[in-house]
Amino acid sequence: MGIAGLAFAAITAFQPVAAAADPPPLMRLCPNIVRSTCFIGYVTAANKIIVLLASGPHNALIDREVEVLTSPAVQPAAPFAEVDLSAQIGRVVMLDGIGGERIHDARVVFVADPILTALYLALAAQPR
Repeated sequence: MGIAGLAFAAITAFQPVAAAADPPPLMRLCPNIVRSTCFIGYVTAANKIIVLLASGPHNALIDREVEVLTSPAVQPAAPFAEVDLSAQIGRVVMLDGIGGERIHDARVVFVADPILTALYLALAAQPR
């Protein structure tokens, strides 16, 4: 190794080692106001959505059309009343609820703008 090589090795040996970058912040599907499970779905009827995403691992409702129900404030136990999503038919919504065979104890958290709905559906329609 020549003088230049030794000089380069000596200079780089005294360079401070860069600290490891902080990990990126954890992305969350649901806002903090969600009480239970967060569902993102496309509204197909007054009380039905096709579940596109759900918080939590491996939710069985994803890619299924399910009924959305809520419990009345005066009667918190079953039977549940239908959620009226008729104003959101054709749009993507975020729901807070409890999933099983259907989504119950549901409430609407967010309704996507038409442009966001179109963009999401265009991306979701891509083959997986």
